[in-house]
Amino acid sequence: VTFEAAYHFSNFIDQLEKENSATNHTLGFETALEIIQKSTQKGPILDTDHPMVIYISRGLLSSINEPSFVLETIAELNGKLNNRVIINTYAVIDDGKPITWEQSFLQNVAKQNFAQYNVRQRSSAPIIPGTMMAINTTKDLSMSVGRFYEPFHEPASEQPVFSLPYTDQADKALTI
Repeated sequence: VTFEAAYHFSNFIDQLEKENSATNHTLGFETALEIIQKSTQKGPILDTDHPMVIYISRGLLSSINEPSFVLETIAELNGKLNNRVIINTYAVIDDGKPITWEQSFLQNVAKQNFAQYNVRQRSSAPIIPGTMMAINTTKDLSMSVGRFYEPFHEPASEQPVFSLPYTDQADKALTI
C-alpha cells in the first residue's frame, strides 16, 4: 500500500459515521467480491495474491435467515476466486445494546465459517480465515484498520536510499 493510498483510505475511514438504518450485508459483500473478481480478470491471479475485504459494521441483521444469505454469497463469489479473499471484520459496538448474535455473525463472516449456516463451500481450495475485532468507538478507527495490513508489509531494505528532495503528493510536505 502506498503512502498516498493509505492517506486517502484513512481519511475515508475517519469520515464514517454510525447511522440508524439497516445494512444490506449481502449487497455489500456481493459488490466487494465482484470488484475483486473484475480486477483479477485484468491479469493472472498469482498463488500469493490474497485480496482483502475490511468490513466495518454493527452486524445488525434484518432477519434470522440473513446470515445464511450473506455466507451463501461469500461462498459463491469467493469460491470463483479459489477462496483467495481474506475478510476482516470490525464489530462496532453500541453501548448498552446486546451484541451476541451480531458479533457471532461477524466472527463467522471473518472465518468464512460456512458450516455454521449449512452453506456449501464452492471451492476445494483452503479458506484463509480473517479476523474479527470488536471496537467501542469509531474514533481513531483508521489507525486500528491500518493494522490489518501489518502482516503483509515486506520489511524495508536495510540499505540506505538516497534521493533528491521532493514534495509528497499526499500531504504536500517537502521530503528530504
